[in-house]
Amino acid sequence: MKKITATAITAALALGALAGSASLASAETVDGRADGYVRVQPGFALDHLVESSIPGRGGPLKVLVLASRPDVQRRAGAVFFVYDPVRAAQAGPLWLSGDTVAASVDTWREVAFSYPSTAQQRLEVRYGDPADASAAVVVASVTRCR
Repeated sequence: MKKITATAITAALALGALAGSASLASAETVDGRADGYVRVQPGFALDHLVESSIPGRGGPLKVLVLASRPDVQRRAGAVFFVYDPVRAAQAGPLWLSGDTVAASVDTWREVAFSYPSTAQQRLEVRYGDPADASAAVVVASVTRCR
């Protein structure tokens, strides 16, 4: 199922680009950041995320990025952050480059984070105030499959 989903997303991006449509292949997608082929690390389910890589000191760093612009209304002071719902705590970090990290970012295109550690079952990308994470909007998630 994951391979079909990944293939469908890749095909939708390619068809949209060929047709010149503003669907998934618009300027509001991650097509400029990813290499065009959506891969999923075995044992994980992605929701509104794709795998990509960023340059790192020891070579490319595998990260998850938002697949497209989330349908959220921009609010003053709201940021994107990674949240662990099992621990009810902010998780992270978000990678700005291979050696620079941040707890939160202002724009969806800056969201890039690592797969969950073995201790984490699920990570969510939320938009809102990290101090009031329960009120923030979940825009994407990665879940460890058992």
